[in-house]
Amino acid sequence: MNAISLRTCAVAAVLLLVCAGAFSESADSGMANCVEKYSRAIVWVKYVQPYEDWDGRIVNRDELTYGLVVSAAGRIAVRGHIHVKDFKPYNFRVVMPDGAEFPAEYAGKDPVLNIAFCDAQFPKGTEVTAVNFKDAPQPQLGQKFFILSRRPAWQSFALDVLRGFIASVLPGERKAFVLEGPGVSDKSGAPVFDESGRALGVVGFDLDVADGGLPSGHPGMPLLFTGAEIMAAKPTLASNATALENLKPGWLGLLVENMNDKLSLAIGGDGNPGVYVTSVVPGSPAAMAGIRVLDAITEVDGKAFSTDSQRLGTDFIALMRRKGGGTTVSLTLCRAGKKQKMDIILIGEPPDGAKVERVFYEKMGLAVRKATWDYYVYRNIPEELKGVVVDRIVSGSPADLSELEAEDLIVGIIGHQLTGMDDFVAMTNRVAAEGMNPILLEVRRGARRIFIKLEQFTIGAINEP
Repeated sequence: MNAISLRTCAVAAVLLLVCAGAFSESADSGMANCVEKYSRAIVWVKYVQPYEDWDGRIVNRDELTYGLVVSAAGRIAVRGHIHVKDFKPYNFRVVMPDGAEFPAEYAGKDPVLNIAFCDAQFPKGTEVTAVNFKDAPQPQLGQKFFILSRRPAWQSFALDVLRGFIASVLPGERKAFVLEGPGVSDKSGAPVFDESGRALGVVGFDLDVADGGLPSGHPGMPLLFTGAEIMAAKPTLASNATALENLKPGWLGLLVENMNDKLSLAIGGDGNPGVYVTSVVPGSPAAMAGIRVLDAITEVDGKAFSTDSQRLGTDFIALMRRKGGGTTVSLTLCRAGKKQKMDIILIGEPPDGAKVERVFYEKMGLAVRKATWDYYVYRNIPEELKGVVVDRIVSGSPADLSELEAEDLIVGIIGHQLTGMDDFVAMTNRVAAEGMNPILLEVRRGARRIFIKLEQFTIGAINEP
């Protein structure tokens, strides 16, 4: 062995000694106590997982995953990836440390936290040990931890211990504690403990958006799903898509601006900081509650606005989004010097123009989209006018030569008043089949009503991604 190899081995040995010494004797004591206390709470869970094969067939496969007993009643926490989209797992069996198996009923998956649960059907009198998350400490950046997991049957269900640390804390609506350590990525669903043996949570992974995960998630990296999150989890048997639909960001249907004390008094407020209403979306929760333009909002759920913030309007909208659809919010507002309170139920945020489907007509050089609430508000166009919005025009195309413009609202075709996107597609297909050329479009451009003839109309509708 040459000198370089010897030096490399020496450095590696030093690093191993440093890592081994990173945990104190008290940490080893905490680990030993933890193993003795929670050995029977760390189990295996068998189940059958349906999935869609490459050729579209639904295939069932037997699976095995880590399980953790989290209640004396026999509730078991497992990794959330067992339930993706509409493919619900079934035929659960809980395998205890001594190899005994008990049937279990699938309890569902939490739509926000990517973790699922099943309820073991233990015989009466069975001793059940559950991990205590009630006293779970708040995780900290750089905090050392250890993970307990169990080997499979052919290795006698022996316990394994891995050590690591919290390498990063990613900000967001839900803090993401990133775990670092050898082998951690392979332990999804296994419990995580601090050096003293207190349960911190479990190893978890966020789902990708394509599989039903939240846009604010962090898929691909091992995370700590904290004990507090596990205790607060609300499993549902609904598919990810359905459950997430019910958890849309909250929407009040208001546009607001910052308001200082002088402006508040000028518009009939009480002089306290807050926001004033600049627009109310027709049909929204705010409109149904009777909120008007220039109403001054000074409290939310009994709490006054911060006098230090320069972003009261932005903070107010962000707060409504965080509360989520279906939540009741209490607002205190002033109108003409009189104060009143009202309780309003938020709805899930409807899509705006950036989120709706486009339909592209290649031979016309024209893309159109649905007319959404933000289009009517920002363009000051009556919502009674139905139609489609011109989203994009290809330079030199028939649509461009006809003098259509982006953001025009097409409200009629050859005298037929449109009701929306589906009606527009049906009408364009009809006139193409009948060979009409040119066709007459009725367009609303701001306050103007315009009629435009479109020549060389050959239709080919393709949904854009």
